[in-house]
Amino acid sequence: MLPRLARLDPPEWYLQFQRFLTGHPVTIVHMNSVSMFVPCQIVYLPYQQQRLYAEVIQTLEATGKGWVRPLALAELEGDGSPVTIHDLRFTSDLLWPLDGFQIALDTEVLPVLESITHQEPVDVSVSRAHLHRFIAQLWATENSKNH
Repeated sequence: MLPRLARLDPPEWYLQFQRFLTGHPVTIVHMNSVSMFVPCQIVYLPYQQQRLYAEVIQTLEATGKGWVRPLALAELEGDGSPVTIHDLRFTSDLLWPLDGFQIALDTEVLPVLESITHQEPVDVSVSRAHLHRFIAQLWATENSKNH
């Protein structure tokens, strides 16, 4: 899993230099976890040795949540490579806090998407069970951290 990048403010000398070049004060805009996601973007939600890949449908700035459409659930080996990939394209959409999601790189998500498009059709109830189990485990872990 890739580490999340820390927010770094530019040094004061850089701000003064930019002000000198442009003649205008420089405004620093910090992106929160909601504004870094855009519709149609593929993201993933990691939990233990699993990743839930989903498409961002809409972000809700006021609540910090996002409407996402699950695509696949990948069970990973220790090195992060997928062992089993479950097709979740025909399951329910989720309204979930976006702070746990990370942007999926195309080099990691393309093999996952290719895998689910070449799989035999799966019973929707099986896909829903995989999604429900993942969400229930994640929810239980998050609730135990907060209490």
